[in-house]
Amino acid sequence: MKDDNVKRMRSNRVWLSEASCDLDAFKPIVERSVNRADYPFARDVVSNVLVYDGLESRAAAASPEPRKARLRSRTATIISASSQRRRSGAFPSTSTAYPPC
Repeated sequence: MKDDNVKRMRSNRVWLSEASCDLDAFKPIVERSVNRADYPFARDVVSNVLVYDGLESRAAAASPEPRKARLRSRTATIISASSQRRRSGAFPSTSTAYPPC
């Protein structure tokens, strides 16, 4: 039967069931180590998590080519399912706008 209900199709892709999970296929993906050299824009790898510098990323986003290079790298990371990503300094400091009480 044809199912062209977009809402139902999206739900079926997002809400996984036990039958849609293959732990034997998933295990090697999450057990592999991240090689820092494979991610030139990452500042560090901590506990197998890529760490990116937020200030550096914002500066790169100001120009089209560096921004595209960062987006390509981010997309490759997501597609390969090779690791988690963390951005340090993702937001500018608010310490001057909100002094401690």
